[in-house]
Amino acid sequence: MSRLYCHDCNEEVEYELKTGSFPIEVRGKSITVEGTRAFCVNCESELFHPKFDMENQEKAFAQYRTLEGILSPEEIRMIRTGYNLNQREFSRLLGFGEITISRYERGSLPTPAQNHIIKESANPAKMRELLELNSQKVPEEVVVRLQRDLNTAVVLEEQIIREIRDIFHDNPDIYRGNVSFSPMKLTQMILFFARNVNQNLYVTKLNKLLFYADFYHFLRKGSSISGTRYLCDHYGPVPEKFNTLYDNMKEIELMENEYGQFILPTSAFDHRFFTPEEQETMAMVLEKFEKTTSSEISELSHQEMAWIRTPRKEYISYDFAKEMRMDTD
Repeated sequence: MSRLYCHDCNEEVEYELKTGSFPIEVRGKSITVEGTRAFCVNCESELFHPKFDMENQEKAFAQYRTLEGILSPEEIRMIRTGYNLNQREFSRLLGFGEITISRYERGSLPTPAQNHIIKESANPAKMRELLELNSQKVPEEVVVRLQRDLNTAVVLEEQIIREIRDIFHDNPDIYRGNVSFSPMKLTQMILFFARNVNQNLYVTKLNKLLFYADFYHFLRKGSSISGTRYLCDHYGPVPEKFNTLYDNMKEIELMENEYGQFILPTSAFDHRFFTPEEQETMAMVLEKFEKTTSSEISELSHQEMAWIRTPRKEYISYDFAKEMRMDTD
């Protein structure tokens, strides 16, 4: 593209590209973006450039979505496909026009009200309400299939809520290392290990790192770091209901390859949640086991009295910390 139309010159002109920061107004809000714009070489007026103007608008929309909590096209698409609905079916069930969701998935900004409805629809219980309200707007076979899927999803969600509530509700005791369970500390411990190992951190190894960090700190200071209860599992000690916990942590993603599930951190580690002594314990555990494979650290955990003397699927007492095989100060 060698020439663009200039309204001020009323003709196609040569142009130059300039890169820098500039504001774009989105729904009355000024958004500063870093991008490229085209200018007339004759009168220096800004020109419409199809490629760069579209890129600049997308950057401004992305910032606006972040600032205002507006769902991205990808997030909307994920909610819709999670229910196995096409764009028209999803739009009708939400009470929108037929092509509304199509426009939003192509990049248009939802209104605040419609954004709220789409967000709420990610909750199976709320989607079930919308289905009851708008079932006449979609084919009967879609209603029957979606009712079945939503009933299953709601039951599963209620089960997850019960499991998480059970984890939180116990008082500090010897099975928690004498402190209350802190989901934030456990999350930050995971981020610490995931961001400091030099290879993929597989769930099997992570479970053992958490166990050693909590139990070794109990040995040193008389309390665990996170207050997590550990079960005696076939493959070694594991945090109670760790699958449920990991699946519901927004700071990490569970990925999978041919070797198993591993942790992908999506947030930064925040050392402010820990005392200097707790950070020292985690660093010591990392240094000792950083080069240990998942199978190797599992075998090591099988040599601990905590695993040998606790019945399978029972909670492990932190009293076993005094018999741990790790080198101590």
